[in-house]
Amino acid sequence: MYARVTSGHVDPDQLDKFLDNARTFASPAARAHPGFQGSLVLADPENGKFIGISLYQTQADCQAVEDSGLSGTIRSRTGSLLNLTWDESANYQVRFVDGPFQPVALDSDTTGNPPEPPAG
Repeated sequence: MYARVTSGHVDPDQLDKFLDNARTFASPAARAHPGFQGSLVLADPENGKFIGISLYQTQADCQAVEDSGLSGTIRSRTGSLLNLTWDESANYQVRFVDGPFQPVALDSDTTGNPPEPPAG
């Protein structure tokens, strides 16, 4: 398995808009790419620093994201919507995973607190 790791920062008051774009545009675009295995975004709401990680089955699948122009399209579209700075992008071989990991709902508020359960 290989990971495409991208980092940058956005104004903290635009972090929710950035994450919305990741959910509605970047993630579906990556999901449609051959070999896609999953993705996650790590973010610091205090300073707007983020790290995006997309996982791919093979090194060729991971590299094809850059070669196909998909990464550039995502960076360009996202950057035009927000005051955002991309710091770096690189591909890595995944050497260790401790899980199992399962998809989770990202309904927490900006401080990371989960939503209140429904009454009743």
